[in-house]
Amino acid sequence: MNNMLFDYLNVFYITYLNNIIMYFNNFLKHKVYVKKALACLQEYNLLTNICKSKFHIKKIKFLRFFIIIKGIKINLTVIKCICN
Repeated sequence: MNNMLFDYLNVFYITYLNNIIMYFNNFLKHKVYVKKALACLQEYNLLTNICKSKFHIKKIKFLRFFIIIKGIKINLTVIKCICN
């Protein structure tokens, strides 16, 4: 995945295995970035499942972290399990 979208890595997306997280600090760029990423994936004959996709999310759980508009927060449930 990173090889195909390398030009945009850490510009507006990160990946982990087959998951792509796209992030924007400007809503107006949203459509432009999504179109670029989808066009790039299509170029390599990769399809996306729109039913599994989420758009305009302000909080998402990713790799045991919560990614929110203001940054990244640790999942406190994980911390409690370690401490106990």
